[in-house]
Amino acid sequence: MAANTSTPAVFNVDVSPPAAAPEFNVQESKGSFDITGDMKNKENIKLGLTQDRILTIVGEESKSYQKDEDGESKTVTEKAQYQRAVPLPVSVDESAISAKMTNEGQLHLCMPKRDVETAPNTGVGVH
Repeated sequence: MAANTSTPAVFNVDVSPPAAAPEFNVQESKGSFDITGDMKNKENIKLGLTQDRILTIVGEESKSYQKDEDGESKTVTEKAQYQRAVPLPVSVDESAISAKMTNEGQLHLCMPKRDVETAPNTGVGVH
């Protein structure tokens, strides 16, 4: 018996996101952690730092294209949002984190390390 190779029209829709979440490279040096990622558009990026020392990177990508359907031309816009959460090591001085975007669309985050002696250390008392 031959397999049914016809696919219902509802499944013939391109549902792929307009852009995959960018990859980030993390480099550690003696004095800092450096994160680099291809973000393309700085207006669509939001960086945040939670009280739990989680660095969040939120971005949005969109693309528009022309689609001909039933003799009519339509402009289709697709949007995708992605988020990365990076827990910061205790050695990172969160007050000194800096970010810059290059003309080529590269986001560079520099997270300087603090001296181990000045890293927060909270003691817990026994009652």
